[in-house]
Amino acid sequence: MVDKRVTVLHAGHSQAFALFALVGTLVLLLLPGPAVEVLVDLARGWFPASAPDVPGLELPMDKLGHASLFALCGVLLVWGWLQGATVSRFVLAFMGLTVMAVCTELAQLAIPGRSGDVWDVVADMVGAVLGIWLGVRSGAWLVARRVEVRQ
Repeated sequence: MVDKRVTVLHAGHSQAFALFALVGTLVLLLLPGPAVEVLVDLARGWFPASAPDVPGLELPMDKLGHASLFALCGVLLVWGWLQGATVSRFVLAFMGLTVMAVCTELAQLAIPGRSGDVWDVVADMVGAVLGIWLGVRSGAWLVARRVEVRQ
């Protein structure tokens, strides 16, 4: 006999984390320019490897940040709401994240010290696809592990 309360609890936590990730992503992407510079300086202190000594080998940290944020949102959306969903739901999740990416870049045009960038939208879309894929793969792995443990 399976305890259904555990399953619901995990789904509820995943949904809460997904909402937190979506709101957090919106907040980070809509901060004014000076606040972003402070966060970038903090990140450089935590990740000194992000400033390479070799000219021409700079990592596009801005694009990696965008892709990472949207990958996290994609994973958590799958874990929270899309376990066992059809392909059309995954496409809908991707389209929703893409609309969010486009809207945040358009909104940045009106924010002091910020500018919209088409390549940020591309990075967001790549991150969303990667996140949704990772969410599906890891979800299948977790379900398989859960079945192994129960047997």
